[in-house]
Amino acid sequence: MTEDPLYHGEGTFFVLQMMQLIRDAQDDIVSDLNGKRAALDEACEKLDAIEAKYALSEQAIQILFQVLQVALFGAYNEVPLRQMATHIGFTAQTARKYTRELENAGLIVPVALKPLAFELTDKGKREFGLDLLSV
Repeated sequence: MTEDPLYHGEGTFFVLQMMQLIRDAQDDIVSDLNGKRAALDEACEKLDAIEAKYALSEQAIQILFQVLQVALFGAYNEVPLRQMATHIGFTAQTARKYTRELENAGLIVPVALKPLAFELTDKGKREFGLDLLSV
């Protein structure tokens, strides 16, 4: 139908516009990911200082790093306890022990009970410099 001479190539204009919209969206996504990657790199550099400041265990830091990644790159800011445990290789009970350590430091907070899920607190975001980003 678009081949009909009466349409004067309007299909081509439409396709070119759609391709440009897709290209613009991809450029925005790449720019957003680059910014978040830079924020993750900066936050990683702060992990040792945060570990010392709050006297956190290495296991708690592993969980905190996972919550940090989800805050930056996840569709939702919360991380279910079971997902934390599976990802790090802990049992849910062991992971819960280390989430309590992070809760006591004020860095994470439970946001759902069934299933139990956590996210960074405002204090946690400030510690990593994420309060200045729109995450």
